[in-house]
Amino acid sequence: MLAIPEPADFVELFTLTARYARALDTRDYELFVSCFVPDAVITYANPNMRTGTIAYDGPQEAADGLKQIHAPMDATMHRMSNQYFQADGDRATGRVYVDVFEVRRDAGADASVLNHVGYYDDDYVRTPDGWRIAKRAYTGVWSGGNKKLGDYAAVSTD
Repeated sequence: MLAIPEPADFVELFTLTARYARALDTRDYELFVSCFVPDAVITYANPNMRTGTIAYDGPQEAADGLKQIHAPMDATMHRMSNQYFQADGDRATGRVYVDVFEVRRDAGADASVLNHVGYYDDDYVRTPDGWRIAKRAYTGVWSGGNKKLGDYAAVSTD
């Protein structure tokens, strides 16, 4: 039966979500991969963007794809909030809200900024190395700013 996790588990799950954000914003893709189990399923669905849903089969494939997406960016900032977790033994679920800024300074004085807000619905498993994400599904609720910056359809994940 799902219940609020024990305090130590809550802190570890909360820290895991912060580690995920830090990994993306520092472009530490090894740290990013360490947030997941090897066979994790990761999807990013944003109906507000032309790209729709991007699905990855495992954290390394996601890291490779996100590395390409973030390459032209000067900075990203993933602000995680409202973390809510429920646990049952060595399994847990959670929802984490996120506000993402992507910045790209082009030639000239203009900065291109794209902002996404949405949430992650997650499944977690306890491993010998601690809690890890087994499934992460991002749902975009709103995107604003220079949407050309987020035209990921041209980005290859091969």
